[in-house]
Amino acid sequence: MEEEIRSWEEVRSVKYIPKEQALEIFIDRVGEDSDIVKGLSGNPFHASFEISLKDPKTVETVANRFLQENGDHREGVDDLVYGQEYVRKLFSITTGLGIIIGLVILLLFFSALILIYNTIRLAIYARRKEVEVMRLVGASNWFITWPFILEGIIEGVAGGAIAILLVWMTNSFLLIPVEKAIVSALHIWTLALTGREPIQLQVFTMILVVGASIGAVGSGVALRRFLRV
Repeated sequence: MEEEIRSWEEVRSVKYIPKEQALEIFIDRVGEDSDIVKGLSGNPFHASFEISLKDPKTVETVANRFLQENGDHREGVDDLVYGQEYVRKLFSITTGLGIIIGLVILLLFFSALILIYNTIRLAIYARRKEVEVMRLVGASNWFITWPFILEGIIEGVAGGAIAILLVWMTNSFLLIPVEKAIVSALHIWTLALTGREPIQLQVFTMILVVGASIGAVGSGVALRRFLRV
C-alpha cells in the first residue's frame, strides 16, 4: 500500500509508523507518569501511514481513495483520520480570508499609488523654479524627470520594506504557530503563506519589486500631468 500511496500525484511524502513507534510517540506526548500510560495493559495502537500533501485542498480527494463505494474502509484500512469534521469549514474560511486579503491589497495598492503621486507632485511644485532653470539651459526631459522617478522608486521600496517587516512579524508570531497546530491535526504539509523560507524570499522580493513599480508609475503619472513632458 505504501508504494501505491507514494504514486499518487497529490502526495508529497509518506511515513510508515509501526505500532511500537506509535506507542512511543504517545508516551512522549502525554508523559510516562501519566495515568493513561500506567493504565495501559498492552499496545492499543495500530501501524499507520502519515501522509503529507502538496496541496492541503486535496485532502478529501486522497482520503476518499481509502474508502469503498459504499463508504466503508477499503481492505487493510482500519481507520482514517484527517480532521474530517472541520476540514471543509477550514478551507471555506481560508478562501474567504483570501478574498478579503486580495481586496485589501488592491486598496493598499491604489492608496500607495495616490500617496506617491501626491508626494511627487508636491516635490515638483517645491522645485518648480529649478525645473524652469533647467529647461531654460536646455536640459532634456529625461534629465529633468529621472530624479523624481528615482525618488518615487525609493519611496516605494521603503514602503515595501515596512510591509516586509509587518509580514515577517505576522508570520512569525501568528501564522506559523497557528499553522503548526493545524498541520498537527490534519497531517498536511503547510498552510501559512510565508511559512517556509523559499516562499518568504519570493514574497519579500515580490513586495520590493511591486513597491518600486508603484513608485515609478506614480512618479511617471505625476510628471506627465504636471510637467507636461
